[in-house]
Amino acid sequence: MQLQIECNRFAGEKYICCMCEDGFESQEALVIACSDQGIGYGEVCPQCLANGFGWLSSRFERINKPKKAVTVLERKKLDRLASA
Repeated sequence: MQLQIECNRFAGEKYICCMCEDGFESQEALVIACSDQGIGYGEVCPQCLANGFGWLSSRFERINKPKKAVTVLERKKLDRLASA
């Protein structure tokens, strides 16, 4: 995870934090959480920033962790249950 700081031309606007999903009012600068490849995931609120980079990094990993793959047999069972 990387943190990108950008100048905010719209200070005072409302944003949703990509880490905690709480709303916050933006300041003069925005902090954006990005993947190591530079893909932006969203703005980070001041409260989450205050938790530190270690907390943010572990939260980012948990949020973006791949979901468990469903086997063909499990999918058939789920489909049967859904149609019942």
